[in-house]
Amino acid sequence: DIELESFDGVETVNIKPGTQTGEKIVIKGKGAAKLRGSGRGNLVLETYVSVPQKLDKKQKQLIQELRSMNKDKSGLLPRRQGFGFSKK
Repeated sequence: DIELESFDGVETVNIKPGTQTGEKIVIKGKGAAKLRGSGRGNLVLETYVSVPQKLDKKQKQLIQELRSMNKDKSGLLPRRQGFGFSKK
């Protein structure tokens, strides 16, 4: 979970394991006020996953342990199609 500032103050957001860069998280009714009518829009968060470029020995060892637990031994998730653009 992370905490972030919203229009109403601090919101707690759950980031699920395996979340990839570019995925969107929607918090219903917590966005800006609608221009016409009543109510509020949704607050849309876009994720950015930062991957370290340099690992120390312990970090490398942990990565190897995770890789050995993975069935296909690659340690990689299946490749996503596209770049976050939705087809209309």
